[in-house]
Amino acid sequence: MEKASYETDKSFVLEMIRYAQELSGQQSVWEKLGYEPKQEYLEYALNSFEALIKQMSLHDIDENNLKEWLSAAEKNEPVKSGFPQWSKHGVHSVQNEYFSVDIIHLL
Repeated sequence: MEKASYETDKSFVLEMIRYAQELSGQQSVWEKLGYEPKQEYLEYALNSFEALIKQMSLHDIDENNLKEWLSAAEKNEPVKSGFPQWSKHGVHSVQNEYFSVDIIHLL
């Protein structure tokens, strides 16, 4: 997040969280992925993330962190090489040593 676009970025992230919360109960979403996470885990994760974003303020942004992160990224990391997409079901998969995320294109 950059300070210049903070309000727009924050609104977008909160909108995407709400959208994910709405979609989480739809079976067709999980059929596309091929698995269904436990609803209570998903709700907890989305609600926690939403609370963190809501608490965030303009003063929390250190624009140098983005520069440091990008400069430290390896050539093969998704941020530098594009985000791989599973051709089977149109899902982007982002993985590193800390997390694994599948992003469904539903729009």
